[in-house]
Amino acid sequence: MNFKEQLQQDLKIFLNTAEFADIHTIDGVATPALIDTDLLRERSDNEHADGVFFSRIVLFVETSVLGYQPIVGNSLNVDGDLYFVLKCADVDGLYRIELGANES
Repeated sequence: MNFKEQLQQDLKIFLNTAEFADIHTIDGVATPALIDTDLLRERSDNEHADGVFFSRIVLFVETSVLGYQPIVGNSLNVDGDLYFVLKCADVDGLYRIELGANES
């Protein structure tokens, strides 16, 4: 098994709903994905106004399932909540998407 094949095996474990992932609905498509809020906890608390705060999450989803690469500034509906794409990177077949939303 070469390195790329090993990465694909690791990806299958990472997105296995019996191991790490959960089923999330992304723009109307139910798919195994991971949502992480801990990665961004160290962000500054200055990103809010009175009564409003900026919520951030990191979404990990397989590139082939999503079918397109999200574009910074565009919206993405995750489990019925509307977020805006802040960053998106393709990491060996897995999108790492930073999302943000204003909430009150």
